[in-house]
Amino acid sequence: MRRLLATATLAASLLLPGLAGASPRVAVYGGTDGVSATSHIADELTATGAFNSVTILNGSESASALAGFNSILFYTNVGGDSSFANKMTTYVGSGGHLVDATFLQQADAMGGKNSLGTLAPLVPFSGYGGNYITQVSMVNPNPTDPLMQGVGSLSAFYHDRTSLAPGARLVASWSDGTPLVAVSSSGVIGINLFPNDAYGYVYGDYVQLFTNALGGIMPTLAVASSAASAVPEPGAMSLMIGAITLGATRLRRRRA
Repeated sequence: MRRLLATATLAASLLLPGLAGASPRVAVYGGTDGVSATSHIADELTATGAFNSVTILNGSESASALAGFNSILFYTNVGGDSSFANKMTTYVGSGGHLVDATFLQQADAMGGKNSLGTLAPLVPFSGYGGNYITQVSMVNPNPTDPLMQGVGSLSAFYHDRTSLAPGARLVASWSDGTPLVAVSSSGVIGINLFPNDAYGYVYGDYVQLFTNALGGIMPTLAVASSAASAVPEPGAMSLMIGAITLGATRLRRRRA
């Protein structure tokens, strides 16, 4: 019986390749939000089960240490952090996956150590014009974009008054006309939303959105999407049925 189950499991893994992939190691840096406050969004990401690990950064990490993470979420409570931003320029240039969130766009106007440094041309938002602290909701999401998988509704107060950078691809907008989700030509994902629910005023599927952006797949969505994509594949289904039948036949012969 154990051999039969093992055979069936192997066949199922051929149908559900998404379940066998390694979960990414991700990190979160909240800049002026501080390490203790950043733990809130880090804990929410950990609770999804979509990641191998979620590490909170303090900004002093070396470029080599940062290169050990598959994805990094970079946001701040106010302004930017030119030292860490410059490290992120190196990270992105070396193939790292960066997610940029509110209020990082303030750095466009603040300059000095609060700027985005060399990272500014790589992010998908530009032209900071202040903060919007008004209720908005998600509109016009691209339902076929992987970033929108499982993101049915989203609303918030805290976001930046900013525009889409040249060459960036818009994925979803806020109801006030500002961009919500975009991807730059450098591959940096921008989410115009303050990610830390420790302060409240963010509602809906925001954790799912950040999970998608960081490259994780929640286990429930992995099963649903992989199973759905497997159904139209008669060849793969036949392989699974054949493998199970073969296992059952061998089991009967052994018992005989």
